[in-house]
Amino acid sequence: MPNVSSSISCLEVLPDEVLLMMLAHLSPTDRLCSFGNMNTRLNAILRDAGAGIDDELVSNSSLVRELSPCITFVKLQRRCVTLSLYYLVHIRSLTILQMSQYQIAAIDSIYLPHLTHLHLSSISSALDADFDRLLESILNQQFQSLVSMHLPRASFFGHFKYVGHSGLQNVIIGSCRSNRFSNLIALIPNVRFLEIQHLINWPIRQTVTHSKLFSLKLHIDTANSDTQDIDRLKMALPSLQHIKTIELKIKESKCIPLSVFDTTL
Repeated sequence: MPNVSSSISCLEVLPDEVLLMMLAHLSPTDRLCSFGNMNTRLNAILRDAGAGIDDELVSNSSLVRELSPCITFVKLQRRCVTLSLYYLVHIRSLTILQMSQYQIAAIDSIYLPHLTHLHLSSISSALDADFDRLLESILNQQFQSLVSMHLPRASFFGHFKYVGHSGLQNVIIGSCRSNRFSNLIALIPNVRFLEIQHLINWPIRQTVTHSKLFSLKLHIDTANSDTQDIDRLKMALPSLQHIKTIELKIKESKCIPLSVFDTTL
């Protein structure tokens, strides 16, 4: 029977491509637990394959800190205020469904330059202004690698100072006025899937144009959804294949103010 050292050496002689194929059969959390911090080479391979933490592993703060160079995925369903994002600089996919204010303050392209997927929410409305500011920074292309953004607590105001984000393909936001819809999609020219969880003042009367939008879901606060309104959107958006309007069951109390910076009145 081979001894431990010879088993380790057999693993070490495998090329990176074979190790990546092996890791593909494990979940991101299993990869981290099984191969984290074995050596510098495996740490780099783990980052390429994607190692991550979930609700169970995040409770082990010493493990998270020790293996932070390997962590590229974070997926938390439950609230965990002890998790600091400042030292998880290699994160590519970040999901936290019960954010703390300390954590949302760390969502910055300086600290998280590799983000491609972002899904953040909160059960409290106390952080809504923070989510709005985060959406603003994203639409000013602060996270250049981002392709998917789910921010169901964020509102789009239509500030003229946005420069847009050409990399976003999958977007969910909380609120937008119907007379700002055209401004929004103009800022995300390559988006294919868009959901607005409260479109205020349906229907959309703006002239809208977009060449990539494939699927559109709108949550509206009226049952009077005329098919002509939907047909007009389909004609204006030639790439649109799926459109769905959903009446809000619980009317939103949040009213989006017009910004003092808005020049589109």
